[in-house]
Amino acid sequence: MAEPCEQNRMAKQYLRWLLARIVLLLCLACVPATTATAAELIMVETRGCAWCIIWHREIGPAYPRTAEGRRAPLRTVDLSRLDELQLELTGGRVSVTPTFILVEDRREVGRIVGYPGAEFFWHHLGEQLAKLPPLIEPPTRASCCDAVAPFASQNDAYSVWPGRWIRSIGAQRWSRSHIPGGQST
Repeated sequence: MAEPCEQNRMAKQYLRWLLARIVLLLCLACVPATTATAAELIMVETRGCAWCIIWHREIGPAYPRTAEGRRAPLRTVDLSRLDELQLELTGGRVSVTPTFILVEDRREVGRIVGYPGAEFFWHHLGEQLAKLPPLIEPPTRASCCDAVAPFASQNDAYSVWPGRWIRSIGAQRWSRSHIPGGQST
């Protein structure tokens, strides 16, 4: 059995190792999982704007969870601080709030002036987002594994494990020779 000093040293090493792994996992959890996009929806508002408040009540909570919200994340900016963003605004000066400016790489793609209701907002936002180039989505794990075994019969069921076909029904001995190019075990 190890001496108490040796056990303390080993315990400290293990705790350091564990702490390093926890910090690494926390750092990875902070990295956004979405694809990189330069598009952004900037909501220009002023303090006390009644239509801004209505937008925040009707649309605001749901917007980040929608496909539109993932494609163009929302940033709210006070009208008095809009110039600090140094955007190339092609639609002229903003004088009405709320004004929604769709930007990509700091250039205005389109804008929605005012907010008369949710139906109006979603319709016009869809038109503006259609002007953006399409995103190329990375394949998901599910789509990578949805292939059908080329050697499967109707009575067999297969599941996919990364890099391997696993026979889940059937009494015959399974070997890698069933996989095209595989070796028999």
